[in-house]
Amino acid sequence: MADSVRVDRTADDDKRLLERDAELDQLRGAFGAARNGAGGSVVVCGAAGTGKTRLVEWFLGHVGDASVLVGGCDDLLAPRPLGPFRDMARANPALADRLPAEPDREELLSALMGALEGSGGPTVVIVEDAHWADDATIDILRYLARRVPALPALLVITLRDTEIDDRHPANNVLAGPAGTIPTRIDLHPLSLAAVTELADDIRAVGLEPGLEADAVHRIAGGNPFLVSQLLASDSPRAIDLAKESLLARSHQLSTEGQLVLRMLSVLPDGADPTLARRLFGDRSAGLREAEASGLLRSTPTRIRFGHELGRSAVFEGMSFGERMDTADRAVDALAGSGADPLLLLRLAQDAGDGQRAAALAVDLLEGAETAEPQERWRLLAVALAAPAGLPPERVADLHRSAAEVGRWTNRHREALGHAERAVEILSELDGIHPSLAAALVTLADARASIGSHNRAGETLGRAEALLAERPDDELRVEMNTMLASAALVAGDLDLAIERLDRSIDEAETNGWSAELVRALGLRAVALGGPMTAGGDDDLVRALRLGRRECRSRAHATNLRLFSMLHLRNGQPSPALDLADEATRYACEHGFEDLRFAARVQRAVVILEQGRTKEAEATLTELLDGAPDPGASAIVAEAGLAAIWTRRGDPRAAERVESVWSAALAVGDVESLAAAGLVRAEHLWLEGGEEPLRRFAQRLVELGRRHRHQQLRADALRVLQRLGDEVEPFDGCPATQAAALAGDHRLAAARWQQSGQPHRQALELIESMDAPIAFEGLRLLDRAGAVRTADRARHWLRTRGLHGVPRGPRKTADGAIPTLTSRQADVLCHIAEGLTNQQIADELFVARRTVDSHVSAILNRMNANDRHEAVAEARARGLL
Repeated sequence: MADSVRVDRTADDDKRLLERDAELDQLRGAFGAARNGAGGSVVVCGAAGTGKTRLVEWFLGHVGDASVLVGGCDDLLAPRPLGPFRDMARANPALADRLPAEPDREELLSALMGALEGSGGPTVVIVEDAHWADDATIDILRYLARRVPALPALLVITLRDTEIDDRHPANNVLAGPAGTIPTRIDLHPLSLAAVTELADDIRAVGLEPGLEADAVHRIAGGNPFLVSQLLASDSPRAIDLAKESLLARSHQLSTEGQLVLRMLSVLPDGADPTLARRLFGDRSAGLREAEASGLLRSTPTRIRFGHELGRSAVFEGMSFGERMDTADRAVDALAGSGADPLLLLRLAQDAGDGQRAAALAVDLLEGAETAEPQERWRLLAVALAAPAGLPPERVADLHRSAAEVGRWTNRHREALGHAERAVEILSELDGIHPSLAAALVTLADARASIGSHNRAGETLGRAEALLAERPDDELRVEMNTMLASAALVAGDLDLAIERLDRSIDEAETNGWSAELVRALGLRAVALGGPMTAGGDDDLVRALRLGRRECRSRAHATNLRLFSMLHLRNGQPSPALDLADEATRYACEHGFEDLRFAARVQRAVVILEQGRTKEAEATLTELLDGAPDPGASAIVAEAGLAAIWTRRGDPRAAERVESVWSAALAVGDVESLAAAGLVRAEHLWLEGGEEPLRRFAQRLVELGRRHRHQQLRADALRVLQRLGDEVEPFDGCPATQAAALAGDHRLAAARWQQSGQPHRQALELIESMDAPIAFEGLRLLDRAGAVRTADRARHWLRTRGLHGVPRGPRKTADGAIPTLTSRQADVLCHIAEGLTNQQIADELFVARRTVDSHVSAILNRMNANDRHEAVAEARARGLL
């Protein structure tokens, strides 16, 4: 059983935890459930100074003999990998005994689960300041949140939700599958009454608050920490800036006391006894004075600032020179003490010692604990900022690492610059350096990732010449597979398959599983993937091998590629499953570039399924959030252009042309297919027949040359709409083959079966049977494809169909109007099955008022009855 942590409080202490009774009761209730075997997780959220740590400490005073594991995250350049759990292991021998000297994520997770399952009683796991957590820590927190409901355990996480944006990984802690989402406790500011009570407490002991309660409440905004500091401060400058009250308090100390505070301000986690002796051995009086100031908090094992606001106030109050000098002294004191290298690195940077920081970063990069790509990127930036003193080969190696990690973290242009620099350095050395071939392969990969395929091919040619004499070299197989990929891009599928056959044979012979998975995946694409004999075999084998691999980028790439192949063959459901698996795998292993591409693929799939709003939101988020996603952005841009085109968004025309230009510059068939088909759709809606015919013929040839059967079939379908004679071809997907053969009803039925409503609608409107054609219009209206539906209505009328239903009424700018707030309320009650009279009673309005609202809703939703209105609202995402 892990060691217990007891925090004893008196009844008087509990009274001073003002306005936190409800939150404390929530924690007690969750712990009571955990004690009975129904564990759970709680996230305590609030800004700095709202009392998250204080609340948790009070709660720990009520857990009796429960085991408690406590750890925290620190504000460092790169978060300590798995830092809070390593803290727990250091403090608890029972947990440490389960771990190797340098545990990885899986080993640490296994040890934690073993400790929780074998504790013999309730266990409380506390992780503080999760907003500073590394990705591996977030992954473990998410895993624990899913597992603790079946254990006698309570997971408590504190988090500054005000310091994280929508893309911060800590948001993953707040979400999860149903039944595993943590209970959220939001700490609110203190009321004026509570601040007045605290001020009265100060007067009761014969002291006078620094400010009146109403002024304190106004300045501090009810923040408990700032309230306590302002009440205790007599500095008149506190009114101007609350932080200055903390700094003014520190200025009241002697020179020695202030020096102690400054030294501690550069240490985010404070000092343990050993470090304190190194720092303050001859300043014991100053240490005691600083501790008595009320700005510090001490335990038998550590002294630190009572709150981050106090530390930052002192730190920011130092001059530039004082900060450098203080950090320098701290680094000297920590040297050789076994201190956390990340802390030393931060201190070296604060001291302005670039050489020392670079050396520390290089040491960290060589360790096993820096596997997370975002952390490696930050460390590489520090290492390469001051590389003097390193041999050229090592500098080149750092640049090559930065090129790889830059791609993984969606910084493709920066990655290219690092790859070019690595090749440049190695090329300037005497003779041919053994690492030059590897650097060239990295450079080729970087060029391909931004769509510069011709230059990538030239670079691979140089690498091929260097590797010709190394027959049993895995790098040569990697290079050969990349050349096969380049052949695929160029449309030379026979050459690609020939090279891939060679890569597969050599990888199998030598047991190079990652290269085997990569080559099998590409050959599956070259052969056509599912529903083709060789392609299906390669696909199944690549997935089976890839799922046994650990940290193989090739597997994540294959999952996305196979999702794409299934979608090409009219199988969106397995395509969606594979895209989701690719997203999870890339996320778990820190491959942000592959996660971006997988999420784009997912958006493309759900767009085909008619989930337009969700697809648009995902694509917008991805394009706004990635620093530099490289060529992967083209498919995302094309998806957004398709949505805008169908809706009639005025931004569509410019986006369509820009994405087509980008696809032409890149040249790979997936980019050209995505951008080309949306451009054809835009031309069709604009009504320019001859430009569209020429363009569609170009796409047909592109699809034929690359054996991209979906592109070829879709382009032929465009020509068919223009009245050209077309027919199915060998290998034509079944649904498109039915349409090209003129059986639009069969094609529509197949699109319906596969769950692709937009394509179904375009086949339904071909019918001369009015109800069938009008159902196609309804599908387009429901998806928000306003421009496409308008074009279809005009076309149906020109064909002589009468009674073509009008679409949803639109505003002047073409947008479908939204409901008023009252209409939205009524619609929600309709969806609940309430009658008009019941709705009137619920909303305290007259029955005829509800009748009027219901009539307006039916009119706006273009619905015949209440059931249709609810279905339409759900389709538009209004419910």
